[in-house]
Amino acid sequence: MTAAAGSDVVIRVQARRGETPEPGVRLALRGGSGIPGAPARNPEAVTTDSGLAVFHVAAGPRVQTYRLEVLTGGGAVLPGRPTIALVVVAAAPAGADIQPQRLDLGREEGAVTVQVDVRDAFGNPVPDEPVELQPQSAQMGLPPDTRSTDSLGRTGFTIQASAVRRPGRIAVRVRGQALGLVEAFLAGPVSSARSGFLAGSEQRGVAGTSLPAPLLFEARSPSGRPLPGRLVAFQAQNARIAPDSAVTDSMGQAKVDVTLGTRAGSAVITATVEAIQLPETVLVLPGVPVELWLERAGTRVDRGRIAVQLGVPFALTLRARDEYGNLVPTAPLSRTLQDARRAFNTPWQLVKLVSVQSDSLATVLTFKPIALGTTDLTIVAGLRASVSVDVVRSGH
Repeated sequence: MTAAAGSDVVIRVQARRGETPEPGVRLALRGGSGIPGAPARNPEAVTTDSGLAVFHVAAGPRVQTYRLEVLTGGGAVLPGRPTIALVVVAAAPAGADIQPQRLDLGREEGAVTVQVDVRDAFGNPVPDEPVELQPQSAQMGLPPDTRSTDSLGRTGFTIQASAVRRPGRIAVRVRGQALGLVEAFLAGPVSSARSGFLAGSEQRGVAGTSLPAPLLFEARSPSGRPLPGRLVAFQAQNARIAPDSAVTDSMGQAKVDVTLGTRAGSAVITATVEAIQLPETVLVLPGVPVELWLERAGTRVDRGRIAVQLGVPFALTLRARDEYGNLVPTAPLSRTLQDARRAFNTPWQLVKLVSVQSDSLATVLTFKPIALGTTDLTIVAGLRASVSVDVVRSGH
């Protein structure tokens, strides 16, 4: 007879004389008092009219086999010494000892073994019991697995550390009930070679404006696994940032909004995670021009007066700047001036526009005086810049 630990067992004994039932016979079970938790006296019962004696026996809390001999109520041995084997097995699973309960997968590169010992409410091992290892989130990348316990109530699961993409909890379930959890986290070192700002981020903008999208920083381990839950501090040169720190999400990423400074050239955003600093350079473009001016031989001459000799070419350099004082490339302006060159060279002009040459930040306008007199030379390219020109004879 088999019974679960801690249960109450009903044992039925049929008393006969030959083929005839024996009613009213008092019987006892020797050995029943040796079961932990049982009364000190052996259990007794009296047969019914049908010769059936019914005993109520506590199975006890331990996994064990008890041999119960049927005696007369007075303790006499019956012929053949009838004996009942009461096999006490483990009760329903009630708990599990899980080792380890925390897995630092960031420091593991190979296989990790999780051992589960299943016990009933009395601490007995539960053999041949299916145990399921089930991640609480499919994003962890770990498939569910089921293994059965051995004769000692133990089973083991092998987890490939590289297969786990996200941290999270892994439930240990038996018969649909969670008996424990394994906390899988990624606390390994941050790799400077595999971490950094993502190349897809917008990495240029106009001075004084915000980038259209946040910069995206990603922290990864040496094996390339994303590292969530890492504090990233941001610093900026020639830019303002918000926030100045962030914690990486489940994908190991943190975002930072950037407003570029007023100085054209570059802005540098630096992410610091643990002891690693990783910079990102953002190109800062000048804004739209708000002012034009003219130079001659390095001296600003717009809104002033210059003297030139008849027939001797002279050059004026046209420059532009934005509202923050950054020099603005004048190549687009030079194309406008080239288009206006024919209209500029009219018969009544004292000077003739000979050529327009542009480099990255300046446009050189070469003129040739063709008549004596004084004229206002005005350059119009969206904005205006002008200078008064006196055309004099050579030698004056």
